[in-house]
This record gives sequence, C-alpha cells and structure tokens, in this order.
Amino acid sequence: MPTTGPQDASTGTLFHTLTATTLPTALKTSGANGYLAGTAASQLDFQNTITSRLPLIITVVVLTALILILVTFRSVPLAIKAALNLLSIGRRTASWSRSSSGAGAGA
Repeated sequence: MPTTGPQDASTGTLFHTLTATTLPTALKTSGANGYLAGTAASQLDFQNTITSRLPLIITVVVLTALILILVTFRSVPLAIKAALNLLSIGRRTASWSRSSSGAGAGA
C-alpha cells in the first residue's frame, strides 16, 4: 500500500518494483499471474502504454494532417510546411513540458 500520492515519484518506483521484480519472483513457481489494481496502478500503466507508443501516435497524427492538407489544398509545399509546423509545435510543447516539470533541468 503506497503511503504517497499517485503523482509522487516514489509511487512510480513502487509500481515498477512490484511489477518487474516482486510479483514475478513471488509467483514464479506457482505459474499464476499477478496484477496490481487501483487508480494509481491503472494511471501508471496507462502512462507507460502511451509513452511507449508515442512515436507511433505522433507519426499517425502528422501523416494524417499531411494527407488531409494535401488532398484539400492540392499543394505539396503547403502540406510539407504544415507538417513541419506541427512537428515544431510538438517539439516546443515537449521541451516546455519537460522544463516545467523539472525533468529537463540541466538538459
């Protein structure tokens, strides 16, 4: 049972320790599967899923925007410029997000 909030780093460490080492070690001989339940565990699991698939999500969004603009305006330069603009906005947002959360400090 975590004694910290869902957004605390130690809760994430506890989640990863339980799923990576504790549960597999405890259930290795039984052949059973163990799962963590609760809102904090499901939020952390969802965050891990989104993080691992983020490059695919970004690729799909940019390609969809590129195709829609290309079909709508029938202009290759405009579609490429819009896709590059979308990528630059995403890059700026990501760097702002890292710096505001403290993860980008010193980077």
